[in-house]
Amino acid sequence: MMKKTAPTAVIVCASHVERHQWTSQVTTNTAKEILQLLCDGCQVENTSQLLAPNRKDALCKSQVFQNGLLDNVLDILLTRLESWPALHYTSHWCITQVKYPNLGDHLAKLLTLSLKLTDNHQE
Repeated sequence: MMKKTAPTAVIVCASHVERHQWTSQVTTNTAKEILQLLCDGCQVENTSQLLAPNRKDALCKSQVFQNGLLDNVLDILLTRLESWPALHYTSHWCITQVKYPNLGDHLAKLLTLSLKLTDNHQE
């Protein structure tokens, strides 16, 4: 069940973890709590490791998401970007959580996402 719901949960939390027009103190706190529960459930220390574990820590404690959730999160973001404007902020939050050099493995999807964000911004 966690494999099916975790990427979507990360996206929903990412769109509420920072203060925006559509958030409140309650939703921000709840998003942080859910992200912490996901980290605990996956036996990682923070959202960076949840999204893209450090390669040198390849022997990850969690067998659930050995490669992290970023790939699945990006897939969802790419399909929903045009219909859900808050995903612009969500995309930014997710990308800034991932530490170097772990973004390199996701470069193709990141470039596609960046181009879609740029196209939508120019319209």
